[in-house]
Amino acid sequence: RQAYTWTTELSIYVSKDHHRKGVARALYNYLFPLLRHQGYKSLYAIITLPNDPSVKLHEHFGMEKVGVLPNAGFKMGNWMDVGIFALSYLRDEEKISEHPKPLQSVSDVLNDIKTLDA
Repeated sequence: RQAYTWTTELSIYVSKDHHRKGVARALYNYLFPLLRHQGYKSLYAIITLPNDPSVKLHEHFGMEKVGVLPNAGFKMGNWMDVGIFALSYLRDEEKISEHPKPLQSVSDVLNDIKTLDA
């Protein structure tokens, strides 16, 4: 819907064989600047709770818990709560474009970001 054009939900899943190896952090190190560069203003992550490593990862990137959906998921034979984490890039005085920028190659985005930072 048009009203949610500048909002995106983040979901990444890393195989248990690759947990605690920095894979998720490396993905987010590229994904967060990419989404900001494209013009997204609100990022959301949905995390099954409890999940301390995932919560810490999202908090590391500036996301804050904004809500909990109790008993929203059924996993491993149990009802689980789901946490909603959010990060806003919106500033009150900021003018927004009609739509976020279309997806570009990661190398193009990184070059654009480096140019903006220079």
